[in-house]
Amino acid sequence: MPPNILMFGTGEYTTGFTAQGASVSDKKTGVVALVMLDLKRRKLVGRLGMVGTNGKKMPQIRAHMQAVLGDVYTDIDPSCIETFPADGVVDADAY
Repeated sequence: MPPNILMFGTGEYTTGFTAQGASVSDKKTGVVALVMLDLKRRKLVGRLGMVGTNGKKMPQIRAHMQAVLGDVYTDIDPSCIETFPADGVVDADAY
């Protein structure tokens, strides 16, 4: 059985999303989530989770990842990532 993965942090390096919105750097698609989604596509990892501290940003982050990953790469599905805390919840202890 492949390992489950929990990504810590929801920022530019993980998702390509910043406080100002989509990154304009060379990491606009993120790095960590893209790699984990590719490993998921190849069935090398199980469940994917991502934890931050501000669930208010999660809908924007998911929409961004769908636009720059899911709509671009074949068989990459960002919707499979479980996010914490819940949408709309700010929790500094979510980690």
